[in-house]
Amino acid sequence: MNNDSRTDPAWADVYRSFDVLSPWSVGRFSDQSGADSWKNNAIVPDVADTQGVGVDYCPVIWPGFSWHNLTGNSINQIPRNGGNFYWRQAYNAVSAGATNMIYVAMFDEVDEATAIYKVAPTASDVPDQGYWLTLDADGYSLPSDWYLRLTFEIGDMLRSNAPVSAIPTDPGPHYTERGTPLAWLDSFGLIEKDGFENADTSDTDSDTMPAWEEYIAGTIPTNSLSLFRITGMATDPSHAVIIWPAIADRLYSIYLSTNLLDGVTNHSGFIDVDGVPGLMSYTNAFDGAQSEFYRLGVRLKP
Repeated sequence: MNNDSRTDPAWADVYRSFDVLSPWSVGRFSDQSGADSWKNNAIVPDVADTQGVGVDYCPVIWPGFSWHNLTGNSINQIPRNGGNFYWRQAYNAVSAGATNMIYVAMFDEVDEATAIYKVAPTASDVPDQGYWLTLDADGYSLPSDWYLRLTFEIGDMLRSNAPVSAIPTDPGPHYTERGTPLAWLDSFGLIEKDGFENADTSDTDSDTMPAWEEYIAGTIPTNSLSLFRITGMATDPSHAVIIWPAIADRLYSIYLSTNLLDGVTNHSGFIDVDGVPGLMSYTNAFDGAQSEFYRLGVRLKP
């Protein structure tokens, strides 16, 4: 075991007298294939042996590795591969029967580049001076707390609260605090620029609507000409027809006023109507004796 333990048979009884065995694995392999080999040659036999003698077993997993900060050696020496390397080790441990505990190395180890705490997602997020290994080094676009999220999911897998899966789950969060899908923000390149909560409140196109309102409205947050508005209106002596573009999973309401100084009120004939993709319309009867002002409202469908 690369000097991690003594191979003299006389040590076997010593090891089996411990409450917990936790073989150190950092740097013992360099990719998913190596992690699989470690599982088969170390974890599986260790689990069988420790279970046979009533000793708890705590495998060690780690996200990636480099000596660069200590010795100036290769940068990104053992790549994280977007979390796939880390997840494979966790999957291997749990699927091999190590289901009591896992030791994560490490929360804040910078010298060996194994830290799982929040780090800069992209090169544009770090100072110009010095070298910084960012989360996009292996070609992945990831949030700054990605490894904390993965660790949370690993905990769920360990406790049988989530399926034992060889493929990393998507730990989310999938939505901002205001309910905007991260995938929607990311489709416009907003997350990479600002982080998802900042992106949600940003007004990239300067149209006075933050991104979260644009999501609800179904407009484009990077296009100032994409507006939530009534796009057509037709009248005759007894009716007014209001037209607007709509999307699914929204509820639309029409608000009416005959005097803008008095504000607007919900029009009883059109409240929280399910959105139908395409153009929607509302027809209102009136006598033509007075002016009427209409306002369109929208909210997410619960």
